Amino acid sequence: MPTSTARPGLAGLAFTDPHHDPAWQHVVVPSTSGHELPSATRDLDVDVAGAGRSRGLEEWVTETSSTSLLALDEGTVVHEWYAEGLGADTRFLGASMTKSVLAHLIGRALRDGALALTDAVSGHVPDLAGTGYDGTTVLDLLTMTTGVDWVEDHRDPDSLASRLVGCFATGSDSRALLRDVAPGVPPGTRFAYCTADSQVLDWVRERATGRSYADDVARLWEALGCTRDAYVAVDGTGVALAGGGLAATAPPASATPRPSTPTAASPVQPRSDHSSARSSANERPVARSRTQSSTCESAVQYA
Repeated sequence: MPTSTARPGLAGLAFTDPHHDPAWQHVVVPSTSGHELPSATRDLDVDVAGAGRSRGLEEWVTETSSTSLLALDEGTVVHEWYAEGLGADTRFLGASMTKSVLAHLIGRALRDGALALTDAVSGHVPDLAGTGYDGTTVLDLLTMTTGVDWVEDHRDPDSLASRLVGCFATGSDSRALLRDVAPGVPPGTRFAYCTADSQVLDWVRERATGRSYADDVARLWEALGCTRDAYVAVDGTGVALAGGGLAATAPPASATPRPSTPTAASPVQPRSDHSSARSSANERPVARSRTQSSTCESAVQYA
């Protein structure tokens, strides 16, 4: 069981079973129903190419300090491996991969009509009027092109990024910090990785749907047929670290929709007007990174 390091930044995070850390508060994301993935495990003959040479699977997981590896072939588990002391019931901290889960929640809200990509952030969260998020849209948040004055530097203990994580380690109010984020450059003109954008995106989603992050992930877990509970870190007011605090076991992270609910989490093809969503809103150009574009597409494919 991990013990707390009593350090508020990234260095204080437990990446396996973080819900056992007494310094952090977590809430349960229940798996109320589901089914185990079919399994037909076998040895994998794998060559991983990189850095000018190839290595086998065993060398690769050692070299990358991997903690788990689950390989699926058409929905069937064909390989399952865990580092020593870890297993199928270990909760692995998703860290910033949590943002991909948030993207699916946004996609479902778009599909259900609770949100639109062109919605103004301050229209859903008036608390952010007059801040750096005034004048930004849901699409700006998804693509991390809000232009706010933010540097994602977790090495500096006094940076806004470190202070945001610290709100969850110390049990303070993370949204009070978001209200202090200032504008930087015009929205839609520059990509900059920004966990604050993800936290604001979840705030918008919460206001639009009336559901907490944990409750909405629980709905997604049910649609996916996940069989094990997950945990998410929360601050002192109960707000989830939607940009980095979800911990789940390896099998649920690879779950597929149950046959009885084929459309519950099955995305549909994006409408053609999504490519022009920015121009139809206010004619601002969008600068997106390749990574963030894929996160955005995870959301818009539902609409």
